[in-house]
Amino acid sequence: MDVTYSCDPGMNHQLVANAEQITSSKLAARGAGTLKVDKLVCDYADHTTQVRLRPADQGFAKGDKVKVTVFYFDDDGFRYADRETTATL
Repeated sequence: MDVTYSCDPGMNHQLVANAEQITSSKLAARGAGTLKVDKLVCDYADHTTQVRLRPADQGFAKGDKVKVTVFYFDDDGFRYADRETTATL
C-alpha cells in the first residue's frame, strides 16, 4: 500500500501500517507491514513510499473494504501519530 509520511531529521522510529477487513464476521482478514528507520527519509518534507502488507492468516480479496491505520513506533515501544482511513480494494 502507498503511504505518504513526514518525519524530522534524527528521528529513530519505524513506520507501521495495519489493515483489517471491515466485516461483521469475526474472521476478518488482517495484514501488517513496517518500514525500518533506514528506509525513511526524514527531512521535514512529505514522501510517498510503499509498505508491503503481510497477511496474518487469510489474505484480502478484490472488493474487500478495509480499515488502514498508519503510525510511528519508537525504540521505547511508544506508538504515536496514528492516522486512519478506509478503502475498497
